[in-house]
Amino acid sequence: MLAAATNQPQTSVVKKASVMCLLVLLWVPIDGLALLSLHSLERVLWSAEMGYMFALCLYFGWRGAMLCLVAAAISNAFWLMIDIGPVSHLLARLPIESSFVTALSSVSVIFLVTHIYLLFYGQINQGRAHVRLVPAFVAALLASFLVAYINLHGIAYFYDFELEKLGLSPSMLAMAFFSGIVSLSGLFCLLFDWLKLGSKLNWPVKLVLSRQSRPRNRANYFLLLVLAAAAVCLLFYLGNRLQSDVWHMLAGLVIIAAVMHVSIHFSELQTAGAGAMLVSMLAALEHSVLGNSLNDSIEIFLPLLAITVYAQRLIPQMLLEQGRLRRKADSDSLTHLLNRRGFTAAAHIELERAVRYQRPLAVLMLDIDHFKQVNDTHGHQSGDVVLKLVSRSLMRGLRSEAICGRWGGEEFIAVLPECDAKAAEICAERIRRLIGSEKARFATGTVVVTASVGIALMQPNEDLEQVAARADKALYQAKRQGRDQAVLAS
Repeated sequence: MLAAATNQPQTSVVKKASVMCLLVLLWVPIDGLALLSLHSLERVLWSAEMGYMFALCLYFGWRGAMLCLVAAAISNAFWLMIDIGPVSHLLARLPIESSFVTALSSVSVIFLVTHIYLLFYGQINQGRAHVRLVPAFVAALLASFLVAYINLHGIAYFYDFELEKLGLSPSMLAMAFFSGIVSLSGLFCLLFDWLKLGSKLNWPVKLVLSRQSRPRNRANYFLLLVLAAAAVCLLFYLGNRLQSDVWHMLAGLVIIAAVMHVSIHFSELQTAGAGAMLVSMLAALEHSVLGNSLNDSIEIFLPLLAITVYAQRLIPQMLLEQGRLRRKADSDSLTHLLNRRGFTAAAHIELERAVRYQRPLAVLMLDIDHFKQVNDTHGHQSGDVVLKLVSRSLMRGLRSEAICGRWGGEEFIAVLPECDAKAAEICAERIRRLIGSEKARFATGTVVVTASVGIALMQPNEDLEQVAARADKALYQAKRQGRDQAVLAS
């Protein structure tokens, strides 16, 4: 048993070390994306590297920064050897420290920005998705400025690498990674998910993984991507034959529609993959057919696609949040019935419907008997228990179409649509008996709960306040007659 326990940590360390080595080697093909062009070292997809840096720094902290540094140095040396030749030729044409300094500056900037973002994110409510974007965007702008102007226009320009400016700006990439917007960083998230690296390394769940993070319905997903890609190619072919840019614009609209459809019916990771694939294909078509620069096409179209998809996700979230806040503002926190404000708004609608169609409507006003005595004898917490018991009995005794709420203090009110005098009296009597069957037991004694009910039928040209006032008069008449009874207003 002791030997097994000793081997388990060693196995875990070996597994983590092997996965880290895999991530270092994975950097090489990712860095190769940065070199996709007719001219050597034209880094049109350079920020794909930045997305990988963000992921590693976010998941591993300072260890991720060290991992990035090693991986970037290895990858830079690998691709420079392929482009220039053996190590001897590389050393003759290029100072060896340039690759290391470039990698060090990139990793330092990304690690700094990741740290700043996490400081902001730790102080923000997890439930407010639209607020989480603010610190991510601030951190992303900082990354864009530092990486673009310090690294590329500083070290890279000094050594005359002939590097192009960023094709995918780190600001859009950071927004994509931290907020689930479509970008190339989604490809890395897909890779992490498919390899299940998160569970193997006990990574915490980050913003990029939502409740719909797992890829689903993959057959329909790939079919949709194939159809969208075929439609884009066909529209580009027509535009080239007819010499009209309208067809090229339609191809862009097809991509937006396809990615929006994916964002509705599939996971965030699948949305990110679809956006990356379709936008890359669009850029390649524009480059081959129209002669446009790859980085210009991606830089123009990807932000539009990202903002469109994110707005589509953000607006429903904001509407749900708005509805939740409205329900919270209109409900009583103790009894979970409508409060006076919420009840008044709902009751006005029923009164207008009853007047328009000339249908009967009744109002019940209910008051707990001897409630002040309960508070004075057993305490206010006992009074809260009684209020909950009465609200529960009230809901049990009313029909589903009725509207009820807490009018104030120990008073409750209900509107009964399609209810005449006889039906209202039957309903009030049923509620009164249900309340009378409740017994509240406390440490200081047992309380038998009773209530008095006033009933008023809506008359022509009456508003809610007038009907409620007549029901209130009937309620106090019931109290004067001995309580624990229902009285119909004359």
